Amino acid sequence: MRDEDYFSLNKDDAGRVTANSLTYAQALAIPTVLVIGFLYDTIGRRAMTVGTFILGAISTMMIPVSAPSIAGYDTARIVFVQTLVVMLSNPFINDYVTV
Repeated sequence: MRDEDYFSLNKDDAGRVTANSLTYAQALAIPTVLVIGFLYDTIGRRAMTVGTFILGAISTMMIPVSAPSIAGYDTARIVFVQTLVVMLSNPFINDYVTV
């Protein structure tokens, strides 16, 4: 966020922008968690997992591409956090993890 070639924000503004984007993402994560189980059941685990990974990769690439737009950064960060919420809300995560 502080790089001259991208967003060129000072330390305080960079912290404020990052905190705001995470606040917006968490506000959207609450309703997302409520519908993820339904989506896993209707769409399927494989399609949801692959789609989430693809969307997460695209949103990660969009963060530097969106510079210097703070709205673009917020949008990419919100989408990225939602992909994490989808993966952490997988109702069958125990099927993938073996000890």
